Amino acid sequence: MQDKEISTSLIQNKLNRPPLPVDLVPRPRLIEWLNERRGRPLTLVSAPAGYGKSTLISCWLESVDCPTAWLSLDTHDNELGGFLRYFLAAIQTIFPNAVPETQALLMATPLPPISAIANNLINELNQVEGQFILVLDDST
Repeated sequence: MQDKEISTSLIQNKLNRPPLPVDLVPRPRLIEWLNERRGRPLTLVSAPAGYGKSTLISCWLESVDCPTAWLSLDTHDNELGGFLRYFLAAIQTIFPNAVPETQALLMATPLPPISAIANNLINELNQVEGQFILVLDDST
């Protein structure tokens, strides 16, 4: 029952990729740039607000051939426990049985040391089969 309580206490919309606009302007050069960097552990897309970063990434995800997850961040995600709950929930949208031990650690009061949470999370992510893409979309 606790897992159900955790998932219902989260704002589910934060885990949804934004829909593509009807008047989408194709950006094939930028899509190619993202594809060329896909093997890297982290890719940062940075530009001023309103330049279409979220739309670009959402469009790119339409063409990739691996599981993808999305997490829209806001100012409330500055608290470690809350951020990690959403981070785990995003991963569980594509791997529902992933990261159960880390999720259990986040329910402890007080939270265990950050190093214990991080080590556990790294170990559990290493158990995930195959590649996946997790987008952290900073909408602040």
